[in-house]
Amino acid sequence: KFLLNNNVNFSKITEFDNSKSNFLITFDDGYKNLKNNVIDFLNEKKIHCILFICPEFVKSNSEDYLNKGDLIEITKSKYIEIGSHSYSHTKLTELNDKDLNFQLEYSKKWLEDTISKSITSIAYPYGIFNDRVTKYVKKSNYDYGFTTRFNFYGNLSENFKIPRIDIWDNDNIKTFEQKVHGKWNWMKFFSKY
Repeated sequence: KFLLNNNVNFSKITEFDNSKSNFLITFDDGYKNLKNNVIDFLNEKKIHCILFICPEFVKSNSEDYLNKGDLIEITKSKYIEIGSHSYSHTKLTELNDKDLNFQLEYSKKWLEDTISKSITSIAYPYGIFNDRVTKYVKKSNYDYGFTTRFNFYGNLSENFKIPRIDIWDNDNIKTFEQKVHGKWNWMKFFSKY
């Protein structure tokens, strides 16, 4: 509501225009409360977002995560895009080539088969990545890789190291406003990745 009241431009990642102040909302993991508390609001207000999903969480049928039916229903919206968060939310930098390939390619395939839409983006679990991981991400035909580094997305040549601004459950509206205006971007200097 704060962003809407400040007339920001919500956009898909493919429509970002660096001459404007664009916002793309992202959510990691695919928690069930997204369906119960967030999705209807985003659709009503025409706010684009990406949900980064781990197939293993979906397949677990845990009450904490979206299930397969939820995922299919949610993706009927033109405002909700699905991205990969790897197959099982593991640190990609610690995997051998075969396991890394599986985490990237099988999560993409499973999600595409499930929702019948292309998966073009991935959010690195824990925000951890390196050059080897981004090389495999490109090889697996993703177009975008999202990190957990604080910063603004301004360099289109860095499509596999896209920064995000983390919003935490203990943030208040003042902290939120500071973060979206870049006043927390100094935290990027503390990121190892």
